[in-house]
Amino acid sequence: MDIENIEKSVKFSRWIVSSIFVVTLGSYVGWFFLFQGQTLSVEPSVWGSFGDFVGGLLNPLIAYSAFYWLTVSVIVQKRELAETKKALIDSSKAQQEQVKVQLENVQVQKGHLITQKNQAKEAFRSSAIEVMSMQLNNISMQLESEYAYRNGLALNAMKTNNAVTMARDGRCISADKELVNCSASIAKLEGERLKLIISVQDILNNDGANIANPS
Repeated sequence: MDIENIEKSVKFSRWIVSSIFVVTLGSYVGWFFLFQGQTLSVEPSVWGSFGDFVGGLLNPLIAYSAFYWLTVSVIVQKRELAETKKALIDSSKAQQEQVKVQLENVQVQKGHLITQKNQAKEAFRSSAIEVMSMQLNNISMQLESEYAYRNGLALNAMKTNNAVTMARDGRCISADKELVNCSASIAKLEGERLKLIISVQDILNNDGANIANPS
């Protein structure tokens, strides 16, 4: 029952009550004054009886109208409460759906972050391995050069039995001393190569969790 129908029903009820009252009172007055030819009484008891009649006529009509509209108001409030309850339930469901969607978005974003982290980690791992591989190649070439130089020094000393040899920079230097220097350089390069190999193995075994600076 909407507001417009309620207003129409109120107007109709007023019209019914007023019509019943006017018709009944008019019938009473017409019967006694027009058909019976009676005049207005000056006796208070007569007017008291007439008042009782009017009260007895109006009271049931007013009571019925009040009861009717009380019932209508209860029904309207009941419907409004039901609609409010339904709206609250719908709102609660909508909020639950929003929370569910937000949780799903959080999970998706979390997955994206994990993927990006893994991609960045893998890229850094690959870059570190590539740099270390280049350093290993460079050290290997230096070692080949040092080994060749040392072997040449030893072979030349054995052939000529000469204690003096020419260094790589053109200086004359003791062959034994140059062999010691060359061996020290080789040992240093071997140590650097071993350190790089260990670092690469650590990256491969631990997914780059503990990447140390190989320099």
